[in-house]
Parts: sequence; C-alpha cells; structure tokens
Amino acid sequence: TSRFRLQISVGNSAELTESFDAGRLDVVISRRVAPTGDSIHEVRAEKLYSERTVVVCSYANSKVNRRRVSIAELTSLPWILPRRGSYSRDVMDAIVSLAGQMPVVPVIESNQFESSLWVVATSGFLSIAPELAARRLEGLRLIRSVATTPSLGDSPLMLQYRPRQLANPEFERFLEAIRNAASNLRKVRRLKPAA
Repeated sequence: TSRFRLQISVGNSAELTESFDAGRLDVVISRRVAPTGDSIHEVRAEKLYSERTVVVCSYANSKVNRRRVSIAELTSLPWILPRRGSYSRDVMDAIVSLAGQMPVVPVIESNQFESSLWVVATSGFLSIAPELAARRLEGLRLIRSVATTPSLGDSPLMLQYRPRQLANPEFERFLEAIRNAASNLRKVRRLKPAA
C-alpha cells in the first residue's frame, strides 16, 4: 500500500483555490469551488453542509441595537474582517456595495475567526464569522449575532479532490472520516444537509 501523510494548511478561499489549482494541495475544504480553467474536469466536489455567515458584536455593545439593522448602518463602526479573497469578506463587500456604500475599511484584517471573535468579545469591534464558530462564545454571553438586512446568507462548505487520489486506499478512508465528521456536525448543530 502507498504511504498516506496528512499535512493541514489553513488559508482563505482564494489562497486555497490557488494552491489546489497549482497542485500543492490534494484536498480542499472551503466555501468556494476550486479550481478554475481547464482542470475543473479533473476535480470532484461534494457539498458537506451549508452554514450561515453572521455579523457579531460583543454581548454588551450598546452601539448595536438588538433589533434588525441594515448592514449599511453598521459600516461606520470599527470592524475586524477577513482579508479580501475570503468568501465571507467578498459577500460582505458585495452587500455593502449594493447598498451604495463604500467598502468597509477594517481596523484589523485577520483570517483567524476564533481570534477575531475573542477580540470582539472584549471590544467595540464588529466582525463576521461562520455561525458555527460564533455559537460557543454566544452561549457564554460574550458575543451576540446581529440580525442584519440583508443577511450574509448561507454558503456551502465544499470538499474537493482529484479522483486520482482514490488510487490510495488510505485516501478513501480519509474522505470517509471527513464525510462522517460533516454528518455529525449537521446532527449536533442542525446545519443544512448536503444536497
């Protein structure tokens, strides 16, 4: 049998797509389907589940009302946002643009949702995060999700790989572990199932 070695790389959707397209990654789990160009026919893509992106603020933030607010109303407040190229940042920028506003210029750019959420919990910053990442700190009443108009919506989390990887029997077991983990997350978190 062939050797199977696991190495994990973390990045935004644009970075992961570029690395996958260039052959530096064998598997990508992201919110954006990779790659582009002619090689798209050499890729299998499976939807694992869908998850909402939410706007968050500290639980006690008095500048953000608990009622539904438009994203345009929030653009003047200080933000922590992922770098451009991430799926959620691109969605946020598009919504702000459609509202006729200039894009939000964040005080901090960070692709580490967990770190951003902890900063939000202890400051006046707003941020965006996958709902699943925000729930834990919401449960501790450190942050809260902000009901926005429009919402940032749901996006699919996609598993992508090249079929040639299936020649390694260990790779199939690895894919099955990913699928099982996604299934367990859907059950526990009531996320939308793969279609």
